[in-house]
Amino acid sequence: MDILNRGFDNIKYNLAICVFPSEALRHTSLKTKLTSYTTFYAHRLNRLSHSGAPIEIYQTPNIEAGLSDLDDIHDHILFLAAGTKIIDMSVLYDIKKIIDENEDYMAAGFLRDPGEGWFEIHHSFLLVNVKRWIRAGSPHFGSWAPQICELPVIEKISISDNYFHINFTGEVEEKKHSRQGWNFISSASKAGMKIFSLDDNIGKKYQYCHPEHASQHFWQAINDTTNAISDKLIYNQIELVKLVRNVNIPKIWLTNTESLVFDLVNDKKYDTVSLPAAGFKIIYATKYLNTGGTMVIYDYNQYSLDWTKHLYESDENDIIKIIKNWEHREWFFAAGKRLFSGEELNIMTKESLESIKKSIDFFGNEVEFLICLSKYRKSKVKFVKVNIFDSPKTLSDEYKGDTLVSVSNIFSTDYSAINASLFENQKALKNFADSIKTKCTITGQDAYCKSFTQDINNT
Repeated sequence: MDILNRGFDNIKYNLAICVFPSEALRHTSLKTKLTSYTTFYAHRLNRLSHSGAPIEIYQTPNIEAGLSDLDDIHDHILFLAAGTKIIDMSVLYDIKKIIDENEDYMAAGFLRDPGEGWFEIHHSFLLVNVKRWIRAGSPHFGSWAPQICELPVIEKISISDNYFHINFTGEVEEKKHSRQGWNFISSASKAGMKIFSLDDNIGKKYQYCHPEHASQHFWQAINDTTNAISDKLIYNQIELVKLVRNVNIPKIWLTNTESLVFDLVNDKKYDTVSLPAAGFKIIYATKYLNTGGTMVIYDYNQYSLDWTKHLYESDENDIIKIIKNWEHREWFFAAGKRLFSGEELNIMTKESLESIKKSIDFFGNEVEFLICLSKYRKSKVKFVKVNIFDSPKTLSDEYKGDTLVSVSNIFSTDYSAINASLFENQKALKNFADSIKTKCTITGQDAYCKSFTQDINNT
């Protein structure tokens, strides 16, 4: 298991997230898709906030509109440009640290030194202290449009090759700017406030695909997966295209990124227990199964089903030995990475071993784990290959009697977020729930990354 347990107390910070398209992104369909895509990651970040004070999430046409609309509602706003992917949710704790340690900042983003020109704040990831922004005169961000005007003289202080701070000398000069964010920097100087660059640690936790670059080629690569990827695309764009095209790579998630316990489900026993073929939750789920009941394990990935079936049919109790001896072990993933290091597939990474240990410890100890493993092997189990987005009844027709179903995060994955809009994924979840024709408790995450447990009876 690999779960972030620290919470974010938004009562203290009153943080909002605004998703907006770059002013240079003029491809309407790409703008719509990537706004929804980045909004998904904003909702995923919100899972770390305490439920009593969620992070409000908005879509806005630009930075100025977001600030003017929300300046009397929120104290801090994180602006994420459409096309930004959060790859490490702990970035929210970095934002918390910035706010805690910098009362006098006006804005924090990634500063760029354009050499002969003037400094810029990149629009992809920008944190604004709203009260300080108001005190500075509610300045506009500053567009790319080139202009000569009076700008503060800046002393650049290098920290590393990619990371630096700026200090204002107090002097001004006539200077041409042609980069965005120039007016935030200038206004902070006039108001005696700080503008500072985020560090490399934060830069590693998100990716921006620069959709304003080669937008038409990018759009075609995302939507037409049969043609070669255009050589006009840059690295982060190619990575996103690969996510769309590599959905059928048979990743097998050996450990879970969610709790093994079904959320808000008591100790009740069920005639049918159904969940995806992932991690050790399939073993823990036997705690919810009636004597004589059926477990229905499902997945669109045949390799994941084959692994859970292999574990079911094996007589071996040494979990490490079972893993190392399985013929398709090259597809195992844990702790977000491949299980094995090197081509020989016999040495597990340290992170993978720790993740396996955490999962076994969740059962109480190894003895309790083996008891549950034995119960799993003695239970009646069906293995169903299905894409529940397209064929929900293929799965729900297997349900008999009082049923417990976990959809885990199937409707809120990186792939589902880029493949369809939030609305479409939420509709697919509803279609699956509506297809169930027995008394049922369904639990998991919806398309907006919100945990839910709901009793349904469509009979």
